[in-house]
Amino acid sequence: MYRSKFVALTTSALVSAFAASAVVPAALAAEGDLVLEEIIVTARKRKEDIQTVPIAIQALTADDLAERNITSLTDLANNTPGISVTNITGGTFTNVYVRGLAPANSSIDLNVEANVGVFIDGIYQTSRNTADVLGTVDIAQLDVVKGPQSALYGRSTFAGAVGITTARPGSNPEGKATVTIGNNGDYRGKVSLSRPIIEDKLAGSITASWSTYAGEFKNNFDPNDKLGGNEKRGVSGALVFTPTENFTATFTGFATKSTSELPGLSLNPVTTHNCGGFNAQSQAFLLYCGKIPTNLPIDVTSTLPESVSKSRQGALELEYEFEDFSIVSVTGITASEVYAANDSDVYGTGALYGVCTVGTTCGAATGSYTRTVRANSLLVSNDEVVTKSQEIRIQSPDSDRLQWLAGAFFFQSNVDSKAWAGTTAPGLGANERLVQVLPGLPAGTGPMAALANPGLILDPTIVARLASQNYKQNITRSVFGSVGYEVIDGLRVAAEGRYNIDRKTDRCTLTFFNAFGPCVAGQPFRGEFTSFTPRFTVDYKATEDIFLFASAAKGVRSGGFNSLAGLSDNEKTFDEETNWTYEAGVKSWLFDRRVMLNASAFRVNWTNLQLSTFSPTASVAQAIIMNAGKMETNGFEVQTEVRATDIVSVGGSVTYSDPKFAKGTYDPAYSSQCGNPSTVCDLVTITGRGTFASIAGNRPARSVKLQYNLHATADVPVSADWTLAGRVDVNYTGPTHVNSLNLTTFGERTLTNLRLALESDTYSIAAWVTNLTDEKYNANIIQQPRNYNVGTQRIMEVYHGEGRRFGVTASAKF
Repeated sequence: MYRSKFVALTTSALVSAFAASAVVPAALAAEGDLVLEEIIVTARKRKEDIQTVPIAIQALTADDLAERNITSLTDLANNTPGISVTNITGGTFTNVYVRGLAPANSSIDLNVEANVGVFIDGIYQTSRNTADVLGTVDIAQLDVVKGPQSALYGRSTFAGAVGITTARPGSNPEGKATVTIGNNGDYRGKVSLSRPIIEDKLAGSITASWSTYAGEFKNNFDPNDKLGGNEKRGVSGALVFTPTENFTATFTGFATKSTSELPGLSLNPVTTHNCGGFNAQSQAFLLYCGKIPTNLPIDVTSTLPESVSKSRQGALELEYEFEDFSIVSVTGITASEVYAANDSDVYGTGALYGVCTVGTTCGAATGSYTRTVRANSLLVSNDEVVTKSQEIRIQSPDSDRLQWLAGAFFFQSNVDSKAWAGTTAPGLGANERLVQVLPGLPAGTGPMAALANPGLILDPTIVARLASQNYKQNITRSVFGSVGYEVIDGLRVAAEGRYNIDRKTDRCTLTFFNAFGPCVAGQPFRGEFTSFTPRFTVDYKATEDIFLFASAAKGVRSGGFNSLAGLSDNEKTFDEETNWTYEAGVKSWLFDRRVMLNASAFRVNWTNLQLSTFSPTASVAQAIIMNAGKMETNGFEVQTEVRATDIVSVGGSVTYSDPKFAKGTYDPAYSSQCGNPSTVCDLVTITGRGTFASIAGNRPARSVKLQYNLHATADVPVSADWTLAGRVDVNYTGPTHVNSLNLTTFGERTLTNLRLALESDTYSIAAWVTNLTDEKYNANIIQQPRNYNVGTQRIMEVYHGEGRRFGVTASAKF
């Protein structure tokens, strides 16, 4: 109750401050220095003022990231309305969503494009496991670009893009050192150096960082070992070579390594399932209806190996400016490796299994187990990714009335994925095996439920065996261009487009079984996917400070393959999905540029939707991607910043987006789970296929309908050289759903962050706290079948959100 009142009072105070300050600027118009700063972005591959780009963009500088204590993409999502981030396995697999447009396809396959692309220094990051570099690399600016960017950026910008620009050297020698000490063993350090090497010709910079965090989540299995800890190291640098005033060569690079243990992870057990069909074997319902509790106990195996993520990148940008045009070349090479371990049963002491004997009780459906034991299961994956990319473009000067651009792009990614599965139990003989047990028989003997699926008879004498190995390659070739013209003073029209060819290869090498069933061993899948993605914009600069825009843009996410055994022919390949996004908005400076107010409304028509589901035809539960209907979205965004006085600034932003599956969309994953007749699902019969759960009118899993941020800052001079700076942020994220049925919810939270700093031009010392009220929330939930569970229940893994963190950060420039 106290926390809710505190957040309500804080929010009310910020709203009151904003309302008051909105009328203050007119009275203070004479103070000409009270203006908000301009920000330059390159979302359209040329330098433009963010307030005159006909695209919804939110940009954060290095100072903005520091003031908001943003050191990860998860922090970014908790501070930025319209952005959602989920991760699993200690944060080694990250998905970014924009405007609630969470992909219905949430595959962890790195050859399946993401909904939102992450670019570092213009280079696309295939490995979504290693895109989170905010805490290890020296960042100059981060741009969140909303809406499809496929016209100019192609791959994986179906709903938007996140662009990260690393720091560049300046013309003067400078350095900076930053140290942080926080609770729960939070220690961080970063040192940056920059200097000219050859005066006016060559300059370089280098940054080294290190951080460690002991974790915060108590594990009941081992109370002395907290979960959620990590250690990160990184080196980044840049060289800028300008031999003439017309030619610039910029090389950037980084190398990072992150080691992380299991996050705060709980199990929402099958005994809590309370709706849907009823399974007679397990004596449990198949679904859970309601809000997942935030206080589920954490009890996982503490002896699992830590997850390790390594990434490296080198990028070279060459630009030569002629009198009437310039030529730009961008070359990039990336390499990453991720080793991720997870507790498959989510039980510290292991799950309950029966023991049977090979050749006697294990060989028939009428067999039985002789006793029960507890066995631990783990799943380990290893992804190695190498990419090469080359872009070359020719374009007009940024200031021309007629602006044009033409370019070509080549991209190749090679992904090697391996997975190991293992189950161990003490005291078993070489001829004994583990099987599922029926409820009510924990200590005795009984019939084996697992024999309906003999593949689930586990050999516990093998600690870990290679479950599957996949090689995937994607080669992309595309041409793109744009043309824009200022028809009359202030009125511009523009058209952009990209023709893209993706050639994909997918080969699976089977050793035992993968997470959901056998793959097609040795059989390569090959295919070509082509697309054309245009964008049309019109904008009008009504006055020097009022900018109006409207756009229509097409986004495409490429198709691919389901390389699993037992699938029908129409399940082996899924086609590309597309969306058309229509948007209109205004960007404005008010009251002598002391108030920034931006607003836009958008509609998204999403067709040929890719849906992560389970095959209704395969003999065992196998995760596949299929095309399943349409989705429609209506929404709006508002963002404002107000420089009320020379001391106080306030602001805020809100994003509302309500994606819904269109009529006729269904999900085969829940064909049998709803029950028939069902009181919780709408069932639809598809001629020739069967009866499935209708999801028409539902939201996709992990989509967030409402997010907002309110913030206030104050900069109080305490002497000629020192300033006391304070900032408060209140960030709200609405609830989301676990699956397309929309029966299970999680994730609603209001997080309050504070920062108080004493600063000069050279030194800064800041005290900060995030999640001030220590609000408990679930950050992500995934569901899947479990080896030890009878029937078709998909038991939910619950990932706990980060609690209160506090500390002190000191920095010095030299």
